[in-house]
Amino acid sequence: MFVVLTHEQLKSVVEGAPPLFGKDAARYRYDVVFLKEEPLTTKVAMKSVAVKDGIDRAYEGEGMLYFSRLMAKAAQSRLMKNIRTSYSPENDHAKLQYHYKAARSDGQEGGDGQK
Repeated sequence: MFVVLTHEQLKSVVEGAPPLFGKDAARYRYDVVFLKEEPLTTKVAMKSVAVKDGIDRAYEGEGMLYFSRLMAKAAQSRLMKNIRTSYSPENDHAKLQYHYKAARSDGQEGGDGQK
């Protein structure tokens, strides 16, 4: 799924970022996740975001979530594993599912994990 933004929309993403977001690229990785499914809100989505103290940070934006994680400990991060969001309006619950492929020592692809 792709999200296409105009120059003005992208400018508002940058201007609406939390203070210091993106300011220390030598130490942190930064990501923005756009919520595409209506009526999913950032408040509902944030209920499903898992962070690891001292490594991850998550912030709400206007229709998006801002994530940062400490690069030195990125392997321990709980935030970004190619997020896919599913939403159930019946119970007003968002579940962020983390799907990733981990490399195994035998060279085969690892399995998918989800939260």
